[in-house]
Amino acid sequence: MFTLLGGNGVTLKAKKCHLFSNEVEYLGHVIRPGRISVNEKNLKAIRKAIYPKTQTQLRSLLGMCNKYRRFTAGFAKVAKPLNKLVSSSLPKKLCPPTVEEQAAFDRLREQLCHPPISARTNNRLNRWRIRLAEFDYNVEYKPGRQHAIADALSRMPTEGLNTTPIPEDIPVVGVTTRSGAVLDPRRPENKGQVPISMAELAKEQLANSISQEICKDMDTTDRTRFYENGDGILCRHGQQEGTQQVVVPRSLVTDVLER
Repeated sequence: MFTLLGGNGVTLKAKKCHLFSNEVEYLGHVIRPGRISVNEKNLKAIRKAIYPKTQTQLRSLLGMCNKYRRFTAGFAKVAKPLNKLVSSSLPKKLCPPTVEEQAAFDRLREQLCHPPISARTNNRLNRWRIRLAEFDYNVEYKPGRQHAIADALSRMPTEGLNTTPIPEDIPVVGVTTRSGAVLDPRRPENKGQVPISMAELAKEQLANSISQEICKDMDTTDRTRFYENGDGILCRHGQQEGTQQVVVPRSLVTDVLER
């Protein structure tokens, strides 16, 4: 790390460095191995907060709450009654809160004063990472002004808002590997962690309804990308030649995403 910093011309001030520590305070958070939480100093200020009397005070409060929105379930929905009050068309001095506005303030304060400890791993990002892993692609930067099609689509009037909820769960996950079963404890790359055993994976695949349907299709048609490998594990041929995907049942998805 020091070599990298020095090579890039970065200097450090010794009195601000904390070496060999299991936690560090950074931008209002306390970061520990694999975990992040709200700094207790900031929680004390939140506990003493009263309902704002001006738009300036409310913007300050909402700014702090937005900083910690990852710890607040449904933050946008909860804060909506308060966000309406900072409109430039309204007086700078706030009126006494309505029942809805006071409830929104109390709920935000309550959730921020009792925040969960958040895992740094983002499961939603991991879902996309796993889904994209079977493709060979390059990520290239494109200036915003060149996104004419995307801008046009986002501004195009429609018949109505699609309120269909986006499911957080995915029934199965295809974990891609070019060299064999990615969860196989015999593989050298898996020695640094406790892998899911083949027996456990096979058991959960047998109990999973979607895996059962896939196996039925395998018995009735040859036009399928699914197959059983030498260990009896349900897999799928990836998009790229030579890749295989281990089918992970819903019951093991969270465990795989957090590894």
